[in-house]
Amino acid sequence: MKDVSLTVRKRKDSKKYQAIISIKQGKHWKQVESQGGFDTKIMATNWAVPRLAIWQKKVVNDYEKMTIGKLKEIYIEDLSKRVKESTLINAKKFLELCNKFDDMTLDQVTPYQYREYKKDLPYSYTSRMHAFYNFLRNDLEIKIKNPYKAIYVPSDKEKVVPYKTYTKMLEAIGSDDCRMACKIIYNAGPRIAEVGGLQMTDVTRNHIVINKQLNHTTKKISSVKSKNSNREIPITDDFYKELRAFISSRPTIRMDQRIFPQNDPSNALSKARRYYLNDTEFQGITFHDLRHTYITNLVISGLDLLTVAYLAGDDLNTITKTYIHVTKENYNKAKEFIKNQNIINI
Repeated sequence: MKDVSLTVRKRKDSKKYQAIISIKQGKHWKQVESQGGFDTKIMATNWAVPRLAIWQKKVVNDYEKMTIGKLKEIYIEDLSKRVKESTLINAKKFLELCNKFDDMTLDQVTPYQYREYKKDLPYSYTSRMHAFYNFLRNDLEIKIKNPYKAIYVPSDKEKVVPYKTYTKMLEAIGSDDCRMACKIIYNAGPRIAEVGGLQMTDVTRNHIVINKQLNHTTKKISSVKSKNSNREIPITDDFYKELRAFISSRPTIRMDQRIFPQNDPSNALSKARRYYLNDTEFQGITFHDLRHTYITNLVISGLDLLTVAYLAGDDLNTITKTYIHVTKENYNKAKEFIKNQNIINI
């Protein structure tokens, strides 16, 4: 088939044979699967033939004629080669749930249908669909507007939680575990999945180690979101003592030494937070808001953005676009600074 190719070559370094399967996307060829370490050329070919047949079934001359469900299969196959297992599982889940148009081709869905469908979708679903349609546009080179582009923007619902509001909110929470989760995020800024994966040995006198998370889908400890997410977050002596006292008060200790014993801490702690804050002035404050607050407080305190990005476990672009908020207090400081003519004009 002219849009799928097989290359079998002998590597100079190992003297072993390697089979490479590529597909044609527009004017370019893209490697989609490869396997090496074969002693003979025929062994490499025998491995590749059934794989080649699979790819030949997936690829047609005109992607626009394929159903959206079929295009999702190609996207997942591509995704499996470049993301972690936990990310792949979550992507599959969201794509399976967003299945309204799976039996239709791209040209059969109208802008109005997309617009009406998007209204009730959670942000996490629309962001995944945005990535899928970007794949169709950029990788498969299908000429289509991304119907999810308009709503794939950093959410402006996240808020900075003032310290007085935070302390009053803690008083309204009747669960020790939920209260401590709030404190950890407010004082150190980890994601709720990272909180769920915290083990007792991750808490030292000087910092909290973040190098794992508890996957919401698999309910197992997995690696963190990205390489940037591995970090050591400094904590105060007072918070260290409070956290150690909380750990010591655990009635039972899990075999995996996790601080929060729930099978799915992210879900359980979130449910507790909603339960205690519902119908109060703190309703709507999320764990993510507390993380936003921590990162924004770092910026307000004068830390350089590279250091903030490290402590947050994110890249610099995400920090500047998503997590930095203009607070009233910081704005007033800036206004006073400018009024006093402290800006140096070059």
